[in-house]
Amino acid sequence: MKSANRRLTLFRVAALLLAAVLAGGCSTTVQHSGFSQLTSAMQELREGTDRAIKHNEEISRERFILEVAEASLRDNGANAVTNLLIGSKPGEPFSWKMDELPLFMASRRFRAGVYALNSALIAYSELLSSLASPELISTAELEAEAQDLNAKLRAAVDMLGVNSSNEKLALFSTTAIEMARAYLERRRRSQLRKVLDENQPLIDQLAGRLQNAMGIAARSLRQDYEERSQRLAEDLLPGSSTALSDRTKAVRRLVDLDETYIRDLAILEALNASYGALPAAHRELRRAIVEPGASLASIEGILENGKRLSQLYEKLKADGDKQ
Repeated sequence: MKSANRRLTLFRVAALLLAAVLAGGCSTTVQHSGFSQLTSAMQELREGTDRAIKHNEEISRERFILEVAEASLRDNGANAVTNLLIGSKPGEPFSWKMDELPLFMASRRFRAGVYALNSALIAYSELLSSLASPELISTAELEAEAQDLNAKLRAAVDMLGVNSSNEKLALFSTTAIEMARAYLERRRRSQLRKVLDENQPLIDQLAGRLQNAMGIAARSLRQDYEERSQRLAEDLLPGSSTALSDRTKAVRRLVDLDETYIRDLAILEALNASYGALPAAHRELRRAIVEPGASLASIEGILENGKRLSQLYEKLKADGDKQ
C-alpha cells in the first residue's frame, strides 16, 4: 500500500514538473492580449490621423483656390496661375509635374504615405498576433504574409521619402522568418521572444526614420506658414488698403491660417510621439509573452494618440458645421 502511495506521489510530482515545463516553454500560454491591443492601437492611430489630415487638406484646398484667384488680379499674379498648369516628364506618358506642388496636394501625398505606413504596422502586429494565437497558421501562410508585409513597408517608406538608400527595409527579416518557422514547429515561448528580439533593431531604426520624417514635415509646414502669413500681413501694413472690410478680411484669413497651422502641428506631434513609442511598445510585447500583468503603457499611449486625433477631427468638423 505504501509503495502504491509512493508511486502515486511520484506521479503527481512528475505531472507538476511537466506542467511547469510546459508553462515555461509552450506557446499555448502566450499572453495574446498585448498583440491584439497593439493592433487596435495602430488601427485607431491610422483612422484618427487620416481623418484629421483629410480635413486639413480640404481647408488648405479652399484657401489655395482663393489665394490664386486673388493673385490673378494683380500685375505680378501670372506665376500663380501658370503654376496650375500640369506638365509631364519626357518619355514618361503617365507622369505629371507642377513647378510648385500646392500644399493641399503635398498633404495628400503625405496622407497616403502615412496611411500606407500605419497599414504596414497593423499588418505586422496582426502577423505577430497570429503567431501568438493558439490557432496555428501554416509556414506557407507565414512566409506569404511576411513577404506582403515587407512589400507594404517598402512602398510606404518610399512614399514618405524616409528610405534614404536602396536598402531593402523589412519588418520581418529572413532570419526572423526562420525563427518563426521554428516557433510554429515547437510552439515554445522562448522562440517567439527570439523573433521579437530579431525584429527589435528594425523597429528601432524605422521609428527613428519616421520621427525624422515628422520633423521634416513640421519644418516644411513652418516654412509654408511663414510665407503665407507674411503675404497676408502685408495687407495690414500702413499704406495698404484702408477699407475696414479689406482689413477685416485679411485678419480673418490670417487667424484661419494660424488655427490650421496649430492643428497641423498637433497632428505631427501626435504622430511623432506614437512612432517614438513604437520601440517600447515592441519590447512590451516581448514581456507580455511571459508576464500576464506586464505594463502596456506605450501601446496604450499610441491608442490614446489615435483617439486624440479622432477627437481633433470631430472638433474640426463641428467648427466647420457652425460656419
